[in-house]
This record gives sequence, structure tokens and C-alpha cells, in this order.
Amino acid sequence: MQIQTIRISAEASADNELGFITINLSDFDSAKHEPFDGEARAALAGAVTSGEIVPSMTELLAARDQLQARARELDAERDRLAEQAAANEAEAQRLAAAAAAATAPAIPAEIAAMTKEQLQAALTEKGIAFPAAANKADLQALLTA
Repeated sequence: MQIQTIRISAEASADNELGFITINLSDFDSAKHEPFDGEARAALAGAVTSGEIVPSMTELLAARDQLQARARELDAERDRLAEQAAANEAEAQRLAAAAAAATAPAIPAEIAAMTKEQLQAALTEKGIAFPAAANKADLQALLTA
């Protein structure tokens, strides 16, 4: 029969330069010991899964509390990312509007100062048709086209 062992963290010293010691897996106590590395954690998880080690109620409750705390952290991070995505979308819309405004032809000051009625009269004088429901911006665009 082979006795399973696990490496646990221990204070490094002249006699223990590596910072771990090896103990019997059956002697592992999570209240006193910390697995040394990923391999030791995996061995411990395997022993729990296989039933060789049964976690205490205290350990199970602590694990549950850790999982619940992590779930809350993930929910908060999800909310933060959703807020950031909304802010990014608003900024993208603002930049698109700014780009559209920058590429739109500039309306001469004399046309910009004209009233809707003056714009309609100027378009009629030039023989340019326009919809009756056209707004001032539409009329300005027709006159400057």
C-alpha cells in the first residue's frame, strides 16, 4: 500500500531552502496547512473528490462564503462592464455626429441668417423645387447644393 503525500508551504530556512515540507495526505488540515503549489492543490482536490479526505462543515461553509463573495464580485464586474459599454456606445455616437458635422458642407453666413420664408423665396427664384414640409436645414441644403 502506498501512502499519499502532499507538499505544504513551510517557512524557508537553512534546513528547508525550498519553502515546503511533505506530509501524509491524511494529516492535511486546511486550518493549519496551505498547499505549496498547483500540483499540491490538484492532489488535494483529487483526494476530496475521491472521498479520501472529507472537508469539515466549517471548510464547506467557508468555501460557500468564498463562492458567494466571488459571485458578487462577478456581478459587480458585469455591471461595470455594461456601464462601460453604454458609455462607449454614447461616445461612438458623439464621435460619429462630430465626424458628420465636420464633413457636412459649410453653409455660408448669409444663407444661415435667412428665415425659412426667405430660403423658400430664394429657391423659387432659382427654380429649385422643394417639399412643402421641408425644414430650414433642408432648404439651406438645397440652396447650397
